[in-house]
Parts: sequence; C-alpha cells; structure tokens
Amino acid sequence: MNTISLTIRIPMEIYNKLELTSKSVGFTKVTFIRIAIFTYLSENKTILTFDKSESSEKHRFVLNVNETAYDLLTQASNEYNQSINSIVISLIIKYLEFFSKVLPELDL
Repeated sequence: MNTISLTIRIPMEIYNKLELTSKSVGFTKVTFIRIAIFTYLSENKTILTFDKSESSEKHRFVLNVNETAYDLLTQASNEYNQSINSIVISLIIKYLEFFSKVLPELDL
C-alpha cells in the first residue's frame, strides 16, 4: 500500500492543543490525526464545521497517510467543497473536543 505525504498547515493555537492532547493520551500527533480521519470520516455521518478565522501564525508539518485515509479525505474535500487541509483541521478540532470531554483536566 502506498503512502501519500500531505503538507498540513494548522493555526498555532490548534497545533499547541494537538500537541498537549496527543502527549496526554500517549499518541503521536500523526497517529492522533490518523485516528480522527478514520473515526469521523469512515462512518460518513459526521458533520464537519470549518473555522473561518485567518490565523497568521501556522505550524507546517507532513502527514503521511495510506490510500484509504487519502480517499476518505478526498471524498470529504469534495463533499464539503473544502481543501484537504481544511478537512484535517476540522477533524483535529472535532477530536480535540472529544478528548476535552473525556479528559477535562486538559482544560482545552
């Protein structure tokens, strides 16, 4: 199975929360995002919302995904008429919200 590399740019505030939460649950940031992709996009029942704020400071990193994850991202991108980058950010935010309820000590 091929690996596809995506360059993702996320606002620093979200990146910092991602870093804190992934460390708290024992995942790498990439694993956290991959799980969010499969959790929220494989069922195709999730409604994504998109942050319209323009944060000037962004963190850039490479996200390697398999073909299945890429296909899920592409389908969501087409369905919502958003970039894959926006889909990934939305998924990160959704998964962060989940963990803020499960782990209230994170104070996200």
